[in-house]
Amino acid sequence: MKRASIRIAIVVMACAGLAACAETDDGLEGPDAELRSANTDDFWNLRPNNPGNGPVQLNDEGGMTPPDIIIWDIDGDGEGSDVFDPAGSIVLSTVENQVLDGDGNVQCTAWYEDGLYKLREGLDGAVVYTATRGRYVFAGDVQSLPQSGTSAWQDLVYSQLEYEFYGKSIYDGPRWQGDLAGTSSEKLHRASPMRKLLIASLYGGACGSPGVPETTPPGPQN
Repeated sequence: MKRASIRIAIVVMACAGLAACAETDDGLEGPDAELRSANTDDFWNLRPNNPGNGPVQLNDEGGMTPPDIIIWDIDGDGEGSDVFDPAGSIVLSTVENQVLDGDGNVQCTAWYEDGLYKLREGLDGAVVYTATRGRYVFAGDVQSLPQSGTSAWQDLVYSQLEYEFYGKSIYDGPRWQGDLAGTSSEKLHRASPMRKLLIASLYGGACGSPGVPETTPPGPQN
């Protein structure tokens, strides 16, 4: 599908310096890892050649066993993404650090803050989600990541972890106890923070997303 021509001029906040963050480049958090220096002006285009930042199909929670039910189709290249439903209508789009609804209206804006990536309502409203460079998206505002394995880290994971991206699986909460929210056609744990924030918005019904559609398994129904 061709990308919809929804592009607007955006002024992106420049962040001075990078805070240490317990993450490794393979998308896994760890207490001794250090956040590698990156140009925070274009965090939405982090690892642009990674398949998780390109065209991706998202399935419902039954996608682990065939037949998969595709609920969204993402056409993107890192700097921008368009999300289509099975009927071919645009559900959400991203332009650099902003999330637009199906009508092209800006709903949320992501900023690099405190070594994390925060998706705010409108241009600079309340924080909807906080993403790491790794596999986690938390609900609301996270000021900083505690060291992995500490009681503070466990409290944060159990109280605020909204989605964990693990390979092609998207878990609602930590994967060892959370339900499967959906699956994808590509591994997403190394996708950019912006791509993860977009997917979190889709499944969470945030930033103009209508939420997960009701799906009917293919085949004869009683």
